[in-house]
Amino acid sequence: MTKSAAIPASAETKAIVARFFEVLALLTERRVIRGKQTFCRRYGINRWNMNYCAGNPESGMFKLSWLTYLVRDYKVSADWLLVGKGSPLPPPTEAELKALELYRSRKGRRS
Repeated sequence: MTKSAAIPASAETKAIVARFFEVLALLTERRVIRGKQTFCRRYGINRWNMNYCAGNPESGMFKLSWLTYLVRDYKVSADWLLVGKGSPLPPPTEAELKALELYRSRKGRRS
């Protein structure tokens, strides 16, 4: 049995991977998750593989299941992830805005 050669990533695949990392950053900014490490721990993802995928979206190491976690658990728009249409996330709730404001005010006092 021979190993099959990796299929080069299409422009669409690279765009999906880019949107995945974009929304992870947005979730971190909104304080929904602490960062990539938190996401990786929660889902049993090797963080080094994820970091490699961020810099090398054409590597073929990106797992479709990672998209599922975002859609299912964080209400990320599947339309946005897959085709870039619409907004990645619903607007933040009033409670989320207050929590973010509190976080930023505390962070500003430390500087």
